[in-house]
Amino acid sequence: MTLQVVQLGRRFGEKQVLQQVNFSVGKGEIVSLLGTSGCGKSTVLRALAGLDPDYEGNITIASDQRVGFIFQEPRLLPWKTVLANATFGLKGDRKANEEKARRYLELVGLKEAEKLYPRELSGGMAQRAAIARALVTEPDILLLDEPFSALDAFTKMQLQELLLRIWEEFGTTIILVTHDIDEALYLSDRVLLLQGRPSTLAKDLKIALSRPRSRGSAALGKWKEDILDLLEGKEQTYDYSLVTKIGQKA
Repeated sequence: MTLQVVQLGRRFGEKQVLQQVNFSVGKGEIVSLLGTSGCGKSTVLRALAGLDPDYEGNITIASDQRVGFIFQEPRLLPWKTVLANATFGLKGDRKANEEKARRYLELVGLKEAEKLYPRELSGGMAQRAAIARALVTEPDILLLDEPFSALDAFTKMQLQELLLRIWEEFGTTIILVTHDIDEALYLSDRVLLLQGRPSTLAKDLKIALSRPRSRGSAALGKWKEDILDLLEGKEQTYDYSLVTKIGQKA
């Protein structure tokens, strides 16, 4: 097991935001944390990243696993070029680091943009630069906090496809926070549904559909319908095995 969360809780003052959240993630899985705004998705991710140490419970990450984090905003340094942002924080030989960064900039489609500054980039290009910066550290686990939420629909789809290419090439374990059901279903092996006040893990849904997936498939439509029912507190109304069969035929 790459990562395990046991009895995770988080309190801010008198307000309990999370309680008794339990899940594990295997090597190479893509897992989405899904729920309504304010349910604590990003709080879970910040705890996993070590950005918030004031949680209750236990988080175990295999000792040989390097962790990368991609924020909702690109958070590029405005006075540095794309290439300098991609190598920021790396130690060792500067030229070697730059060559390494160029490989990842090419992977994310920014081969010709290395000398540009953040102010010269579109929103999608800036987020690609942030992804390259995270990949340069060669993380085994990549944590993403709603990284595509501020982008237009077409750019969002492009970056979702990029994320899948990264996963296919490197076998990276990916944990994605999102409030977009379509995004979670298109990308994920599993969807963890957070609900309640305080939030806990209400459902761990295994999306047993092969890739590549069709965004408009009947299978994904069935999954979306069921997740919406779960978010509204309704009972499951159909057989998941049927959904899997539909997906295999799509």
